[in-house]
Amino acid sequence: MDGLERLVSSALLAADQVSPDLLSAARIVQGAARRRRRRRVTVVGSVIVVVTVLAGVLTVLRPGLPASAPAAPSGGIVPWRDDPAVLPPAATRQPGSALFSACTSSQLRAGHADGGVGLGNVSTRIPLTNISSGGCTLQGYPTSLVGIRANGTTEMLHAQHGTYFGGGSSDPINLTPGMSTELTLGTGDACDAFNRPTPLPGDPLRAVQVGLPGGGEVLATAQFDPTCGLGVTRFGPDLPPIEPYPNLYPDLHAELHLPASVPAGTILHFTVVLTNTGTAPLTFHDCPTYQEGSYPGPAQQPTLRL
Repeated sequence: MDGLERLVSSALLAADQVSPDLLSAARIVQGAARRRRRRRVTVVGSVIVVVTVLAGVLTVLRPGLPASAPAAPSGGIVPWRDDPAVLPPAATRQPGSALFSACTSSQLRAGHADGGVGLGNVSTRIPLTNISSGGCTLQGYPTSLVGIRANGTTEMLHAQHGTYFGGGSSDPINLTPGMSTELTLGTGDACDAFNRPTPLPGDPLRAVQVGLPGGGEVLATAQFDPTCGLGVTRFGPDLPPIEPYPNLYPDLHAELHLPASVPAGTILHFTVVLTNTGTAPLTFHDCPTYQEGSYPGPAQQPTLRL
């Protein structure tokens, strides 16, 4: 524990009391001992408390450094360790590839735009459908945006890439006949231009011509006001995020036991209980690793072997 005590002591500030109820425990991903159904493994640790608030994060992750010797199956207390470990590489997404030639204006039709709001931002989502008999691919940002007013006059729009609501897909969007995707415009609903003593007469745009990387433009009926700024996403919805370390053991539950408070300068003793809540035996093939962090002050988060 000397290494862990030094780490926590150096990261925290002196105070009279500490409330450790901010400590939390997360999931197990991989490890090194056989556990029977609902058998508990208790891990005991201690740190010197010298701060007002201590917030630790315990996340047992995939294998780090191999254990020197495999642990025997046990339902009792497992001694706490502070051997340094290394996180495994995080999962990465393989980029997609274009399957067809770039979509042109004759292949796409814009549907009815719908909108949304969030924290002073307004989204205008424009559906795009492949109406041709063959496949085509959309990728990247529109090559141009031209706004159209109710009286038919036009305005060349200069949009920043990305919006409050996302940035669109970084992969090519391969549209087979009848398949749809989307494009989102993001605007603000408040700025200095709206708060002048003599505000400009409002004339929201009624439609927009979207330039396509494959050539031509597609016309979309969409009412929006770029007075307070305009952003545009790539074609396609945002890709779902990748979980950095997938939960390989959903039946394993971690529970952290802490006292309500600990006087400053004394040792905080805490217990982590790991319980197999499933119906099948749980086997770890390598020594588990975990992350523990101390906050506030200079945040430090080591990765250690359990």
